[in-house]
Amino acid sequence: MNKNNKILNKIYLIEKQKFYKIKAKIIGYSLIHLAGFNNDYVEYTISVKTDYGNWKFKKRYEEFFKLNNELINKIPEINEYFPPKRVFKNSESTIKERIKYFNKYLKFLLNKINIFLFNDIINFIHLDVAILGLIIKKFNMLKLNLKEDYIYESLTETFTKSKLKEKFKKDEDNNDNFSSLNNNYFNSIYEYEKNRENSYEWDEPQSITPASFVIRELLKNLCEDDSNKDDIFKTFESFLQQRRKWVKFSTKDITELFLGFDELSNEEEKENKKSITLFQWLNENTKENNINEDLNDSDSDDKKDEIKIPGLFQQIGDYQKNIFSAIGSLNLLEKLLNDEYNPDYEKYLNIFQNLKIYQFNYMKLNDIIKNNIGGNKNNLKAFKILSLIFSDKKWEKYQKEIITDENVYNEYINYLNNYS
Repeated sequence: MNKNNKILNKIYLIEKQKFYKIKAKIIGYSLIHLAGFNNDYVEYTISVKTDYGNWKFKKRYEEFFKLNNELINKIPEINEYFPPKRVFKNSESTIKERIKYFNKYLKFLLNKINIFLFNDIINFIHLDVAILGLIIKKFNMLKLNLKEDYIYESLTETFTKSKLKEKFKKDEDNNDNFSSLNNNYFNSIYEYEKNRENSYEWDEPQSITPASFVIRELLKNLCEDDSNKDDIFKTFESFLQQRRKWVKFSTKDITELFLGFDELSNEEEKENKKSITLFQWLNENTKENNINEDLNDSDSDDKKDEIKIPGLFQQIGDYQKNIFSAIGSLNLLEKLLNDEYNPDYEKYLNIFQNLKIYQFNYMKLNDIIKNNIGGNKNNLKAFKILSLIFSDKKWEKYQKEIITDENVYNEYINYLNNYS
């Protein structure tokens, strides 16, 4: 590989290497008038969405222009996405044209460019340096291939040069338990969400708690095709056990852990329709102009993000797609419902036993036992979970609806005779 190709490989993203989400687009603009000056200027409101939170900020054309000048020598084609100069720069047609260009400009930067090589981009989108540390820990947890990975290389270099590393060292010196916890990805995002400063005007109210954020991050990572499932489960269990107090998950959190996002999405959508939208708020509280849908060419990308994330039940039942995720999910579920492992197990068990038959059937425990998925040890865990379902009197008469195979049912009865 010659030197030029190596530089290009560092700058341009290879899609399979992109395991984080950072998106930005313009959602509104304001025409600002300064007293004593003849010319007004335009401020564009930019919304940024990441895996770790969303925020928004304002930028002028001149700030985009300055960024472009900093990047153009290393990324020549970026100029194709930059809006041309216009005589009537504050006319409605010029503003709309610039918004279209700037949205494509931001999309190109964040989708095609290794932004960790360019502090100018990181600073422009107000990317908290703590997020860089979280991405590094996610990379390490998933154990992606680090050899000649230029994203990882530039990411760690950028993070190392930041002041945040000094802060981590100071915290580690003052807390004996900090080092092991700090290396845990799920603990890091938990602490980040707890201590995140409201430095920016957030796109939307932060409706989920740090604990809920951890649950969702666990489930999302289990959906990653190339991720190391075993290490994800180990990291999550380590997060639960290393903390001085067991994390208090809400009923909603635990339900999401069991069933994923789709079971709660309908209720959430109803609540969202009741609540005031960002654009309504802007109209009522500012003079900001909102962007019509035809100008937001990134809307289709946002819709792709509205996917339903499966919970542990679906992960168990989808054993044909990923047996490692299924076995790990079954093992974790059995532990969470075990009083020797989980000090809060009664709450989990109560939620578990108040689910519905069709939800229990997501796990396909009948098929897992029948096909001996994961061997006898795994079957014992499946039987244990079945016994917890039927330990609630109201489910006894429904045993044959969950255990549909006669041989599996007989094995279950033998299990009860031997282990109860």
